[in-house]
Amino acid sequence: MLFKIVMFLLFGLIIWNLAQGMRYLVTDQGRTKRTVRSLTWRVALSGLLVIFLVVGALRGWIKPHTLQGHASQQNSPRI
Repeated sequence: MLFKIVMFLLFGLIIWNLAQGMRYLVTDQGRTKRTVRSLTWRVALSGLLVIFLVVGALRGWIKPHTLQGHASQQNSPRI
C-alpha cells in the first residue's frame, strides 16, 4: 500500500511541475529560468518514477499483467 501511495505522490508532483512550467512559460515570457527549473524537476521526478516502478516490479511489490488476459479467456474463440 505504501508503494502505491508513493507512486501516486510522485505522479502528482510530476503533473504539478508540468503545470507550474506552463504557468511560468506564460507569465515570465522567457525572462527568468523558472520554466527550465520546473521542467528539470519534472524530468528528474519522471526518471525517479520509472526507476521506482522497475524496482517495484523486480521486488514483487507490483505485478505487471499480460496482454492476453486471464487464463480462462485464452482458449475462447475470437470473433
